[in-house]
Amino acid sequence: MRCPHCHAAVLVEIGVTLANGQFTMHSCPSCEARWWDLNGEAVELARVLTTVKAA
Repeated sequence: MRCPHCHAAVLVEIGVTLANGQFTMHSCPSCEARWWDLNGEAVELARVLTTVKAA
């Protein structure tokens, strides 16, 4: 996977497993972009926070 903003190949990924699946936060150390996915599909941060709050 590459950063969708600057195309850097080195990313930091942190996974969190909840009842409805695996959330992964991706962070690019080159351009500081951050994004989330749920089971490989992009999700907004608001959905991540809502799911974590309900857990």
